[in-house]
Amino acid sequence: MTMENEATSASIRPEYDDEMDLRELFAALWASKTTILGFFLISALISVVVALSLPNKYSSQALLAPRSDSGAGGSLGKMASQFGGLASLAGVNLGGLGDQGSTAVAIEMLKSREFFGTYLYDEVLIDLMAAEGWDRGTGEVLVDDSLFDVNTSTWVRDVSAEFQVKPSVQEAHEK
Repeated sequence: MTMENEATSASIRPEYDDEMDLRELFAALWASKTTILGFFLISALISVVVALSLPNKYSSQALLAPRSDSGAGGSLGKMASQFGGLASLAGVNLGGLGDQGSTAVAIEMLKSREFFGTYLYDEVLIDLMAAEGWDRGTGEVLVDDSLFDVNTSTWVRDVSAEFQVKPSVQEAHEK
Protein backbone atom coordinates (compact mmCIF):
# COMPACT_ATOMS: atom_id res chain seq x y z
CA MET A 1 0.00 0.00 0.00
CA THR A 2 2.91 2.35 0.54
CA MET A 3 3.93 1.82 -3.08
CA GLU A 4 0.50 2.84 -4.21
CA ASN A 5 0.60 6.04 -2.10
CA GLU A 6 4.00 7.00 -3.50
CA ALA A 7 2.76 6.51 -7.07
CA THR A 8 -0.30 8.71 -6.55
CA SER A 9 1.67 11.44 -4.74
CA ALA A 10 4.24 11.47 -7.58
CA SER A 11 1.50 11.86 -10.16
CA ILE A 12 -0.07 14.75 -8.23
CA ARG A 13 3.18 16.77 -7.79
CA PRO A 14 4.70 17.91 -11.08
CA GLU A 15 8.38 17.41 -11.66
CA TYR A 16 10.34 20.63 -12.25
CA ASP A 17 13.37 20.73 -14.47
CA ASP A 18 16.01 23.09 -13.04
CA GLU A 19 18.28 22.89 -16.05
CA MET A 20 18.54 25.90 -18.30
CA ASP A 21 18.92 25.57 -22.00
CA LEU A 22 20.63 28.59 -23.59
CA ARG A 23 19.00 27.87 -26.95
CA GLU A 24 15.56 28.18 -25.36
CA LEU A 25 16.59 31.42 -23.64
CA PHE A 26 17.87 33.00 -26.86
CA ALA A 27 14.81 31.76 -28.74
CA ALA A 28 12.54 33.41 -26.16
CA LEU A 29 14.52 36.66 -26.39
CA TRP A 30 14.45 36.54 -30.19
CA ALA A 31 10.70 35.93 -30.19
CA SER A 32 10.12 39.04 -28.07
CA LYS A 33 12.67 41.21 -29.89
CA THR A 34 10.09 43.80 -30.98
CA THR A 35 8.93 44.29 -27.40
CA ILE A 36 12.50 44.65 -26.15
CA LEU A 37 13.44 47.03 -28.97
CA GLY A 38 10.30 49.11 -28.42
CA PHE A 39 10.97 49.40 -24.69
CA PHE A 40 14.58 50.42 -25.40
CA LEU A 41 13.57 53.09 -27.94
CA ILE A 42 10.86 54.55 -25.70
CA SER A 43 13.29 54.67 -22.75
CA ALA A 44 15.96 56.35 -24.88
CA LEU A 45 13.47 58.91 -26.19
CA ILE A 46 12.21 59.74 -22.70
CA SER A 47 15.81 60.09 -21.44
CA VAL A 48 16.73 62.49 -24.24
CA VAL A 49 13.60 64.62 -23.74
CA VAL A 50 14.20 64.86 -19.98
CA ALA A 51 17.90 65.67 -20.41
CA LEU A 52 17.19 68.42 -22.93
CA SER A 53 14.37 69.96 -20.89
CA LEU A 54 16.43 70.37 -17.70
CA PRO A 55 18.00 73.82 -17.29
CA ASN A 56 21.76 74.16 -17.14
CA LYS A 57 22.23 75.18 -13.53
CA TYR A 58 25.80 74.37 -12.66
CA SER A 59 29.01 75.39 -14.35
CA SER A 60 32.60 75.46 -13.34
CA GLN A 61 35.40 77.73 -14.47
CA ALA A 62 39.07 77.76 -13.69
CA LEU A 63 41.81 80.23 -14.51
CA LEU A 64 45.16 78.51 -14.80
CA ALA A 65 48.43 80.37 -15.11
CA PRO A 66 52.00 79.13 -15.15
CA ARG A 67 54.21 79.88 -12.19
CA SER A 68 56.61 82.74 -12.77
CA ASP A 69 59.33 81.43 -10.45
CA SER A 70 62.63 80.95 -12.18
CA GLY A 71 63.11 77.61 -10.47
CA ALA A 72 59.68 76.28 -11.47
CA GLY A 73 59.53 73.73 -14.21
CA GLY A 74 62.58 71.76 -13.19
CA SER A 75 64.41 69.95 -15.96
CA LEU A 76 61.65 70.62 -18.49
CA GLY A 77 62.00 74.38 -17.93
CA LYS A 78 65.77 74.15 -18.34
CA MET A 79 65.35 72.19 -21.57
CA ALA A 80 62.82 74.72 -22.89
CA SER A 81 65.18 77.61 -22.22
CA GLN A 82 68.09 75.70 -23.73
CA PHE A 83 66.31 74.78 -26.97
CA GLY A 84 63.95 77.77 -27.18
CA GLY A 85 65.86 79.49 -30.01
CA LEU A 86 66.07 76.30 -32.05
CA ALA A 87 62.39 75.58 -31.53
CA SER A 88 61.39 79.11 -32.54
CA LEU A 89 63.06 78.52 -35.92
CA ALA A 90 60.67 75.60 -36.41
CA GLY A 91 57.70 77.75 -35.38
CA VAL A 92 57.26 76.24 -31.91
CA ASN A 93 57.15 78.49 -28.86
CA LEU A 94 58.72 76.77 -25.85
CA GLY A 95 59.30 79.94 -23.85
CA GLY A 96 57.22 81.25 -20.99
CA LEU A 97 54.50 83.85 -21.23
CA GLY A 98 56.72 86.74 -20.21
CA ASP A 99 55.21 90.21 -19.73
CA GLN A 100 52.44 89.58 -22.25
CA GLY A 101 51.38 86.51 -20.28
CA SER A 102 51.06 88.36 -16.99
CA THR A 103 48.95 91.02 -18.72
CA ALA A 104 46.70 88.31 -20.17
CA VAL A 105 46.38 86.66 -16.76
CA ALA A 106 45.47 90.01 -15.16
CA ILE A 107 42.81 90.70 -17.81
CA GLU A 108 41.30 87.24 -17.36
CA MET A 109 41.21 87.73 -13.60
CA LEU A 110 39.33 91.02 -14.09
CA LYS A 111 36.81 89.18 -16.28
CA SER A 112 36.32 86.36 -13.75
CA ARG A 113 33.10 85.85 -11.82
CA GLU A 114 34.99 85.70 -8.52
CA PHE A 115 36.48 89.18 -9.03
CA PHE A 116 33.09 90.53 -10.12
CA GLY A 117 31.33 89.03 -7.10
CA THR A 118 33.93 90.23 -4.61
CA TYR A 119 34.62 93.76 -5.82
CA LEU A 120 31.91 94.93 -8.26
CA TYR A 121 28.62 93.11 -7.60
CA ASP A 122 27.20 95.37 -4.86
CA GLU A 123 28.45 98.57 -6.51
CA VAL A 124 27.05 98.07 -10.02
CA LEU A 125 24.11 95.68 -9.55
CA ILE A 126 21.32 98.28 -9.80
CA ASP A 127 22.96 100.12 -12.69
CA LEU A 128 23.63 96.87 -14.52
CA MET A 129 20.35 95.02 -14.04
CA ALA A 130 17.69 97.73 -13.58
CA ALA A 131 18.99 100.72 -15.56
CA GLU A 132 16.52 102.12 -18.05
CA GLY A 133 18.53 105.10 -19.22
CA TRP A 134 20.52 108.11 -18.07
CA ASP A 135 19.42 111.68 -17.41
CA ARG A 136 22.05 114.07 -18.80
CA GLY A 137 20.72 117.04 -16.88
CA THR A 138 21.04 115.52 -13.41
CA GLY A 139 23.64 112.88 -14.21
CA GLU A 140 21.44 110.23 -12.61
CA VAL A 141 20.70 106.74 -13.81
CA LEU A 142 17.01 106.17 -14.59
CA VAL A 143 15.89 102.95 -12.90
CA ASP A 144 13.05 100.77 -14.20
CA ASP A 145 10.37 100.73 -11.47
CA SER A 146 9.15 97.28 -12.52
CA LEU A 147 12.55 95.83 -11.58
CA PHE A 148 13.80 97.89 -8.62
CA ASP A 149 11.94 100.21 -6.22
CA VAL A 150 14.25 103.16 -5.51
CA ASN A 151 12.18 104.45 -2.54
CA THR A 152 12.42 101.21 -0.54
CA SER A 153 15.66 99.95 -2.14
CA THR A 154 14.15 96.53 -2.87
CA TRP A 155 14.01 94.35 -5.94
CA VAL A 156 10.47 93.87 -7.25
CA ARG A 157 11.03 92.15 -10.59
CA ASP A 158 8.94 89.20 -11.76
CA VAL A 159 11.12 86.15 -12.41
CA SER A 160 10.63 82.46 -13.09
CA ALA A 161 11.16 79.84 -10.40
CA GLU A 162 14.80 79.25 -11.27
CA PHE A 163 15.81 82.88 -10.58
CA GLN A 164 15.73 84.97 -7.41
CA VAL A 165 14.08 88.39 -7.13
CA LYS A 166 17.49 89.95 -6.44
CA PRO A 167 19.82 88.97 -9.30
CA SER A 168 22.52 86.50 -8.33
CA VAL A 169 26.21 87.07 -8.94
CA GLN A 170 26.15 84.58 -11.80
CA GLU A 171 23.15 86.23 -13.50
CA ALA A 172 24.64 89.72 -13.13
CA HIS A 173 28.06 88.54 -14.36
CA GLU A 174 26.49 87.05 -17.49
CA LYS A 175 24.65 90.33 -18.17
